[in-house]
Amino acid sequence: MKPAAVGLDFRQRPGVAARPFFAAVLVVSLLAAAWVGERTWREANDLADARSRLERSNPRSTGPKPRAERSAPDADTLAAIKRAAAVADQLEVPWDELFAALEAADARPLGLLGVAPNARDRSLRVNGEARTTAELLGYVERLAAQPALTQVHLVGYNTALRDGIPVVAFSLAASWRPRP
Repeated sequence: MKPAAVGLDFRQRPGVAARPFFAAVLVVSLLAAAWVGERTWREANDLADARSRLERSNPRSTGPKPRAERSAPDADTLAAIKRAAAVADQLEVPWDELFAALEAADARPLGLLGVAPNARDRSLRVNGEARTTAELLGYVERLAAQPALTQVHLVGYNTALRDGIPVVAFSLAASWRPRP
């Protein structure tokens, strides 16, 4: 048994009956495109006419808009701005470097009560208590030796009795170097 031969003829023309169908589809497509183009043109003209009627009926809508007058902020707003600026300044303080310098100066014999940096002028205020003035002066020298700090000096001190024990309350000032 022999398989049936397959007859392929690629040169054969499509049927004559399909030609009128394709021509009709082409004509209908061209008519639809012309109708859509004409409707778009009419809608664009109608929109332009409506805009011009609106401009003629309301002349203020097309002219330059007046600028809103700015008034000076009230006291509450100014206070809020100052508080926000202070918070922003505190965020700019290199806390890690400052605490590392304070810890490296070995404040064990002392009691540090407060550290107040000022980011605007890169200054630092340290308040605390020592048992003797020798301990206090030693701490000032160790703090001045820290590379992150400059212009370390004793602002003031006062000797007082706390629960019958003499203490030296002090205040130091310093500046810190900006990060490279």
